[in-house]
Amino acid sequence: MNKKRFLIILGLSLLAGPAFAVEFTCTGQEKGVNTLTGKETVLPVKYRIKIFKNHATISDFDKIMFNATENKKHYLLKASIGKRRLLGEYSFRITKHTGRFESKSWLFSRKNMTTAVGSCEKIKSLDATDRQ
Repeated sequence: MNKKRFLIILGLSLLAGPAFAVEFTCTGQEKGVNTLTGKETVLPVKYRIKIFKNHATISDFDKIMFNATENKKHYLLKASIGKRRLLGEYSFRITKHTGRFESKSWLFSRKNMTTAVGSCEKIKSLDATDRQ
């Protein structure tokens, strides 16, 4: 009976295992184009990114929920405006080992262009007590 109980507890703990949850502070530069003059400008940016399970939020993108995935090398965040990318798309990639980030945007245009680059610092790993 004890062996069965152990296997049930082990199975439940694997099913309810920790999903990735992490928080970053990122600083860098963002490129923008003045629509009146066509001149490109570079502005400093600072983001606070919270990733929990399969969702992420970025401090400067109010009310936009990013879908988050993780692989061995990167955290990948993607969001789109509209259901079929009709109006735009935004992707954000953070390299795990170096902390470098790169974002691409496709907003009201036909091509994906790199809009921001910089570095991120992990500020805290969220654990089960912080997930509430």
